[in-house]
Amino acid sequence: MSLDNWIMSKPKEDRHLIAKTISEIQDVFKDLEQKKYLRTTLRSEERKHFPEILRTFDGLSHAFSMLFNIPFNNETFVRGRSREFVEHNKKYGFNENGYVNLLLSESLSEFLRNAELFRCCFLFVLETDKCREEKRERCPFFKTMTLGRLLDQLESVCESKGKKVRDMIDVNLRNALTHGLVWLEGCHLHYSKDITFSKEARDKIRLDRLWEKASYQDKVTQCLIQTIADWYHLTE
Repeated sequence: MSLDNWIMSKPKEDRHLIAKTISEIQDVFKDLEQKKYLRTTLRSEERKHFPEILRTFDGLSHAFSMLFNIPFNNETFVRGRSREFVEHNKKYGFNENGYVNLLLSESLSEFLRNAELFRCCFLFVLETDKCREEKRERCPFFKTMTLGRLLDQLESVCESKGKKVRDMIDVNLRNALTHGLVWLEGCHLHYSKDITFSKEARDKIRLDRLWEKASYQDKVTQCLIQTIADWYHLTE
């Protein structure tokens, strides 16, 4: 499926965001290619598994979306179809708190899963741990670099284009979720980017906003995978 057809297959309300995200990723790819930081081809294993990864994550994303019917301007998160879901599953010991915790658990998993896949997919297509022949200097990218370091380098190498990609991921939230530095207070998830719990390190996000952010991260990672598939002619 071509990128245009893939975009058109998405819900109408998501198409502008998806098209904009793909365009910004393509701009970075073009800049990286010009500077010889982008690989010219993928290994056979990568060419085989990228479409499989996309299909798998499409299924996970669909399941994630099915779980949600969330109001955005109300302190009550269980109502409408969500309440029907809770009522239907009460015979299994399920309740409203269980539903909210299930949504929270899935949101954390969805966000982290897609943030880490974003890192891995970008590293797949970058020239890593390799000396540049013309200047005999080490490439700024390496296979085991962290997500934050990768985004820093993309901004350093691609400047304003790289910053747009960097802004696609909330690294502080990712770090807090990865290390379990989160706690609930009412309808907000509080988190700290490090173990100091200092005022500068702490932040909070409403649960409904977290769910939106997890959904957004899924779209961004799908855009990256689709761009890679199109760039390296992996689409059928």
